[in-house]
Amino acid sequence: MHWHRGPLRVGASLYHVRYRDFIYLADTGIVDGGLGVRAWNQADARFTGGEVEAEWTFIDNDSGAWTTRVFGDIVRGRLDGEGTRMMDIEVPHGDHAHHYVAELALDGHLPRIAPARLGAELRWAGAHWRAGLGAVRHARQDDVAAHETATPGYTLVHANVAWHMDTAAGNAVELFLNGSNLLDEEARVHTSFLKDLAPQAGRGVSAGVRILF
Repeated sequence: MHWHRGPLRVGASLYHVRYRDFIYLADTGIVDGGLGVRAWNQADARFTGGEVEAEWTFIDNDSGAWTTRVFGDIVRGRLDGEGTRMMDIEVPHGDHAHHYVAELALDGHLPRIAPARLGAELRWAGAHWRAGLGAVRHARQDDVAAHETATPGYTLVHANVAWHMDTAAGNAVELFLNGSNLLDEEARVHTSFLKDLAPQAGRGVSAGVRILF
């Protein structure tokens, strides 16, 4: 669904999707040589979720255009079968292999499903300048698959400012300053295979020059 009137836009969507023999990478719970063993598996699955977004340009005059945006999304992914499946797994080690038997669930949560998000930002654009400030809250993800760890929630705050100038030749030059994760939060992305080993980068600031032609 989408609705707009003048400077206000609102959109929302809901979905429910079912798959037969959905292919995904399952955590087996087996550790070989200090590394977790995963196996491709197939099972019926269903995904349910929704998204919502609203954007409003509440000032647009000589001072510039001021726009605020809020958004959110959520998804749940579950296996749609029953019982378990036994799988033989061979882990190669040079001239030999280690043999394991894994028991994979055919129901329960799917692994590495993104948590719910809720965000807001404020943007301003003038004749040559623009700036923005925003924050996104990532919820805790504890709807996890077998052998998968939960991920704590975190909030990422970002800001940016830029100066833009068009040239007589039809090109443009832009100076920018961006800041990310300004609260220096420990953020572990639930969809990452490395989330338990390495978080996202901490507070960061970058500056530069862009030449557009």
